[in-house]
Amino acid sequence: MNPRSRTGMALADAVRSQFREPPIMDAASKPPPLALLEASGVTLQYKTPRYLVTATYQVDFRVHRGDRYVILGPSGCGKSTLLKAVGGFMSPVEGTMRIRGHKIKVPARTA
Repeated sequence: MNPRSRTGMALADAVRSQFREPPIMDAASKPPPLALLEASGVTLQYKTPRYLVTATYQVDFRVHRGDRYVILGPSGCGKSTLLKAVGGFMSPVEGTMRIRGHKIKVPARTA
């Protein structure tokens, strides 16, 4: 191969290397993004005069920046109870709920 061909091939390789995608990292080497809201194994219960109601049982979900969700279900399935727990107005009997990595314990103070 003549020197001119080698120079052309080296230049082509250099240009191609600029457009290569970065290597994909496997899950073990890259930490997962921090969720804005995370529920892990959340069971929520409340008492009525006659019953102990289990509104949710071992619920898991994550909400990340830009995510949009709808909480939909029939009356009595735990929608409002779940939102009360997200707001800090009730605590799970099992599991944890976190906002930006911080455990939800009490309602947030407004500024």
